[in-house]
Amino acid sequence: MAGIITSQLARSIELARRMGSSEVERALYSDVLDKLNVGVAIVDCSGRVANASAVARRFLSDRDGLQLQGGKIRAVNGMEDRELQGAIKAASQRMPNGDAGPSRGLSLTKHSGARTLGVMIRPVSMGATSGNTSVAIYIRDCDLAPDVESEFVRQIFDLTPAEAAVTRRLTAGLSLEDAATSLDISRNTARAHLRSIFSKSGITRQTELVRLVLNSAVILGERSGHQTA
Repeated sequence: MAGIITSQLARSIELARRMGSSEVERALYSDVLDKLNVGVAIVDCSGRVANASAVARRFLSDRDGLQLQGGKIRAVNGMEDRELQGAIKAASQRMPNGDAGPSRGLSLTKHSGARTLGVMIRPVSMGATSGNTSVAIYIRDCDLAPDVESEFVRQIFDLTPAEAAVTRRLTAGLSLEDAATSLDISRNTARAHLRSIFSKSGITRQTELVRLVLNSAVILGERSGHQTA
């Protein structure tokens, strides 16, 4: 009897360990998507939400292109909503050959600005024997640039604090002149910092710098509640 109890306890511990590891993985994946300002919602074939990340919930509560109605994700624009619902239904159904339904990208009209809300609908496989599958809806607003931490910019690209502060503002969409004003430095000083940044990073254009930073590990850093530089 003791042996059986010990064996069952061991299996319980292993199961708990695996479940704990799975929860950690899900938390890490969710954290990365949040840092990238990507919302994700898991819905069924009717569009009813089963789970949604914090960023997705924010998009839905803003009702700027997407909204939540009756527990379902709907596009605010009627014509776009028909496309969205059709894409969700198609992605949730299996093809005759057993493959998952097609993925589809949509552009939804925002009422608050000229740019649109980008949405990607993708099937989430639940096993080959399932007739239907869940659907993941990824939501990205191109107006929301990731807010990078100056200290991580400094560490990863070997910059001075002043150079990192300039880089952070350029990454946020400011012009060099606006960055100089924000930092209360002269335009010539800002240009000198930019030349040094170019020399250290091996690039020659401001657009390349922004792309370099936003494609780096910088955006995965934990941002503090108050930025001073």
